[in-house]
Amino acid sequence: MAFYDALAATALRILAAKGQDLTLRTIVDTTPGTAYQPTRTPTDVTVKGILDSVLMSEVDANMGDVIGKSTRRYIIAASGLAADPAIGDQVVDNSVVHEIVNVASVNPAGTPVIHVVMCN
Repeated sequence: MAFYDALAATALRILAAKGQDLTLRTIVDTTPGTAYQPTRTPTDVTVKGILDSVLMSEVDANMGDVIGKSTRRYIIAASGLAADPAIGDQVVDNSVVHEIVNVASVNPAGTPVIHVVMCN
C-alpha cells in the first residue's frame, strides 16, 4: 500500500503545481424536509484539479445522451477528500457551476488517487 500512497501524494503534488483550485460542491439531503421535498444542503470543499478536453471520439455510446459538446472533464486529486464525488454533485470553476454527470475513480488496492469527473 505504501506504493499507492506515494502515487496518491505524487498525483496531488502534480495537480497542485499544474492545476487550479476548484470547488467540489456536494449536495446532501437533510432530514427536516419531506420525502418529496427534502431540504438540500450544499457542502463546499476546495480541491486541486485540471480541466481536460473531451474528444467526441471518446464519447461512449451509452453516455451519448448526457455527454455533448459542452461537456467538461476535470481530473481531481483524491487525497484528503472526505467523500468521493458523485453524480449530481457540482464542480465550481471560476464561479461557473457544472453538474457532475459521470465519475470514474482511480482507486488501486483501495487507495484513492484521482477522480475523473464529467460535467455539463
